[in-house]
Amino acid sequence: MNFVDMILMHGRLIPNHPAVATPDRVVTYGMLSQSILHAEDFLEEQGLRKGQIACIATNNPARHLVMLCALYRMGIISVSLRRDQDHLATDMGADVILTSDRVVSNPLIRTIQFDMDSATPPPKALQVKKRVGFNPADTTRIMFSSGTTGLPKGIAFTAEDIELRNLAYITRTACSNWTRLLCMPGLSTNFGFSFSIMALSLGRMVSFAGNARAALQLVSLYKLDNAVMSPSQLVECVDAQIESPEDVTSLQTLHVGGSLLMQSMIARVRTHICSNVICAYGSTEAGTVAYAPASQLPPIDGVVGCVPPWIKLEILDENGSALSAEQEGVIRIQAEGLGRKVTIDETPSTATEDPNWFYPGDLGKMTKDGMLVVTGRVHDMINTGGLKLAPEYIEEIFRKHPAVEDVGALGIIAESGLEEIWVAVKTSQNIDAEELREFYRKSNPTYRIHKVVTVQAIHRNALGKIDRSTLRSRLLS
Repeated sequence: MNFVDMILMHGRLIPNHPAVATPDRVVTYGMLSQSILHAEDFLEEQGLRKGQIACIATNNPARHLVMLCALYRMGIISVSLRRDQDHLATDMGADVILTSDRVVSNPLIRTIQFDMDSATPPPKALQVKKRVGFNPADTTRIMFSSGTTGLPKGIAFTAEDIELRNLAYITRTACSNWTRLLCMPGLSTNFGFSFSIMALSLGRMVSFAGNARAALQLVSLYKLDNAVMSPSQLVECVDAQIESPEDVTSLQTLHVGGSLLMQSMIARVRTHICSNVICAYGSTEAGTVAYAPASQLPPIDGVVGCVPPWIKLEILDENGSALSAEQEGVIRIQAEGLGRKVTIDETPSTATEDPNWFYPGDLGKMTKDGMLVVTGRVHDMINTGGLKLAPEYIEEIFRKHPAVEDVGALGIIAESGLEEIWVAVKTSQNIDAEELREFYRKSNPTYRIHKVVTVQAIHRNALGKIDRSTLRSRLLS
């Protein structure tokens, strides 16, 4: 199922139905379809051709979607760039950067300015030209992994991969009856891209928000009934709702994924935002790997849901042998639509250590009733005195202190050669480090906190995951 062809069909059948909504405007399917066709002509005039790589650099989600769809129909590989990723266009071997409202800081690549606002006339009969498009095995899109262990990696997807993944997300959202989606992850992420094209393929409306307050206001304004957020975005929305409530009663379902979500946070979300929370675990490379309604999850921190039929998942010991239920080990995954790591000037290779498997770098276990529990990262796991602990569990305790606004925990190798637990905190007021250590000790006396450092901000990536590599450098300096 080609998602752009579906959008154009909706442009014919339901031209006045809302497709994309932002705080200041609503774009209908007729307007969106007409803009896509105009963008195709624009790309043709600029001399772009099938097989080239085009980066999209815009802060406007409607324009972003228009150009993304036009590139798809033209057979041009698309790469979506955040503001801080302009330099990655060179790494991806891009032929051009398409921008509408940003100053692009990459002088090495041709930059083309586009403005689709002038190409959104009232809906009329669509004159759809036949375009070259993609064959199923053609690379059609490159997305960046979250980069939690270093620099973001380019992951390539074929047209068939995109179609398989779209069907998976349609299945994932079929558990509720919804028509209007709030999408907080950006289109540069797999999360945001996949949920957006899924909604548009189904003829639903998708709305975008750049921050928590705007998200809550959009839910109230457009009576949005479905939402997708990362855990970090969800925490911000809960805090904003408690501080100044908006009418979010229209929300029927809320999807959350991207990093571990603790039981205490799920309880806050269900109280203040939406009672029906769908927890999920996945990655850029593999898509959705496990999901389930929070109401059906056992009360275990790190539990993320059931593994769906299109995924094969194993838990391995240190020797690479499969483990049985309740045994913790390294997670590996087989998935339909699995992405491949991009290697410039070479055919993209499968983004795995084994060509048939993807290793996300996470530790976990399967419960006896088939639930996946993620216990931490392979390289983030803190090992202090032989006791192992995921940093997320330390962070969850610190977060309960009223003065702590954000927190990041790390294992740091001391001069003795032993690993120590260091914690960076952003606080709302001056507070003594010893008071924070004592607060932690009351909840978990087993693990000693060696150092607490106050920082201005905890650096995070696009999905709100802590960039522990940058945080480690800051703490050591």
